[in-house]
Amino acid sequence: MTWLSLVIAGLTLLVSPAYAESNKPIDPAVAFGARPSVSDLSLSPDGMTVAYVSPSQGLGSALYTLRLGKDAKAKAVLLATGKPERLRSCHWVSNDRLACSIYGIARSKLGLLPFTRMIAVNADGSNLKQLSTQAHLYSRGLQLGGGMIIDWLPDQDGSVLMSRNYLPDDHTGSHIASTDEGLGVDLLDTRTLSSHMVERPRRDAAGYFSDGRGTVRIMGIDVRGPGNQDTGVIAYYYRTQNSRDWEKLGDYNYLDHSGFAPLAVDHDRNMAYGFKKRDGRQALYSISLDGSLSEALVFSRPDVDIDHLIRIGRRYRVVGGGIRRRSTWYHAGQQRGRFVGRSTLNGRRAGSNETVQHPIVRQLSGVTPRSATSR
Repeated sequence: MTWLSLVIAGLTLLVSPAYAESNKPIDPAVAFGARPSVSDLSLSPDGMTVAYVSPSQGLGSALYTLRLGKDAKAKAVLLATGKPERLRSCHWVSNDRLACSIYGIARSKLGLLPFTRMIAVNADGSNLKQLSTQAHLYSRGLQLGGGMIIDWLPDQDGSVLMSRNYLPDDHTGSHIASTDEGLGVDLLDTRTLSSHMVERPRRDAAGYFSDGRGTVRIMGIDVRGPGNQDTGVIAYYYRTQNSRDWEKLGDYNYLDHSGFAPLAVDHDRNMAYGFKKRDGRQALYSISLDGSLSEALVFSRPDVDIDHLIRIGRRYRVVGGGIRRRSTWYHAGQQRGRFVGRSTLNGRRAGSNETVQHPIVRQLSGVTPRSATSR
């Protein structure tokens, strides 16, 4: 098996994101098919720099950073060609560093396969690192899922808590051989890639949720049937505060959407928020994580599903739930109000037995274009 490489190249570019104003008449067909000029936007913790993802040539996308000062100019930091890699989103892990999600679809002997990767880069385009684990010559399996950041750890400069997928390898007789397999959680320094394992990888792990303070409180486990067939059910377990023991939270069936699907943990209120059906519609509920598992309806609508959480702050604290083009927020003591904002959660995990080779990202760093394998 060969490396699934992260290609780092350089281009001398100083790009400004926008489309120039023109007096030409607008072509309705062109306007209809045009991509949004900004697909993702994030403000640095100190409020002095903004990072945004904007379309580039063809299917490509680029990350820009802009200091919020007089005569400031946007700086091109990363470029994804769109063939096949694309930039999904970027968020700040410190005042000078970002973590970005990349996705794409690669061709293989198995057909078209989706992949994701997490990377980190300084706001000036330097020190590009791949945060996702990397397959190598002796790895068994295909590294499709790149993991996700489950806690941004605002009190730690540049470190994050991240779920990462591990592949076992056949490098027997070597001290670098590993039998770790599945999804685990690591405390990861995005600048140096030094890491500490917080949750050991499990083959049956479907996901993890942190409380925003660096503690993993919920774990999802794939429930398998005869012949290791997928049942569509995820069994969720939780930890009470100051405990390492897992206790049953409940089951969720993602085929018929029955049961409680946790999405976030509130550290201060010691509860989980998630979706559950109510009168045929998806509603937002809370469940206490103090051992009582007391359940409460947070918000629902009889005519539509509640489809996302609303979060604020660097700890991504949940303040409400919303529907498309409309959001409703809540707080202790106040049931309903209005809040402008939107946030969604998404993650993917996959595995197989073949490698796919492709470029992931290009770095704009003011040097002659070149290719290099990530280390």
